[in-house]
Parts: sequence; structure tokens; C-alpha cells
Amino acid sequence: LTNKSISLENFYFFFDAKRDLQDLTDKICCSAHIDTTQVDINKILLPELRDCKTICIANKKNTDNIYFSGVKVSQLLYFLKLLEYPAEIVQFIEENQFKLDHFLYDVGFDYQAQGTDLRIVKSGYYGIF
Repeated sequence: LTNKSISLENFYFFFDAKRDLQDLTDKICCSAHIDTTQVDINKILLPELRDCKTICIANKKNTDNIYFSGVKVSQLLYFLKLLEYPAEIVQFIEENQFKLDHFLYDVGFDYQAQGTDLRIVKSGYYGIF
């Protein structure tokens, strides 16, 4: 809120990944940036990452975002490969997976619809110690 305008920055909604799956699905479906009758929701709410601790949906000015919090190193690898992260990063995680498997990770991506396809605008990951 400024003297000249009002704008939406980021609006975050946190869900228990196991308990709140229906509410989470409903939140994804009420997006201003995608039509979930056209885009498969499983491209957003990735089944391979759903068994994490918390899932956050962020509504942003030009995109929405999903964060999967508390994923295992094997899920981090899945995410990195799915989003085609540099081979050096993937290889490092693969080679050191046994050293990294006691940590949990957060992964997420900003998305928009592009027709019936989902466009990933940006993504990120980090470790939780």
C-alpha cells in the first residue's frame, strides 16, 4: 500500500501435507494465473513430493508458487532432474546422497499457465538443518 496504489506482493498459505490435502487442492484451483480445468493439477502438486511435511502456496502478482517443505534427498534429486538443473549439481547430490540423507530440503517453483501447459518461471531449493 502506497500513497498512489495498492498491489499484491506475496500472499502465503501453509498446509499440512497429509492432513490438509483437499484444502491445498482447493487453494491451487482458485488461482488467478491458471485454469485447473485446462492444466493438470498434478503438474503443480507433484505426487512424488506430497509426502513432505508442509506445502505452501504463494499467490504473487504475476505467478503462483508452490513450496514443498521437508523433502528427503531422494525427492530433492527428483525435483532437480525434473526441472533440468545443471548436471554438475545433480551429479554432486547423487554422489553424496548418503552424506546428505540426514537433512531435509525445501523445493519450490513459480508457475503460470501457458495454454494447457504449465510454465515454470523460476525454481529453487535449500537445505534444512
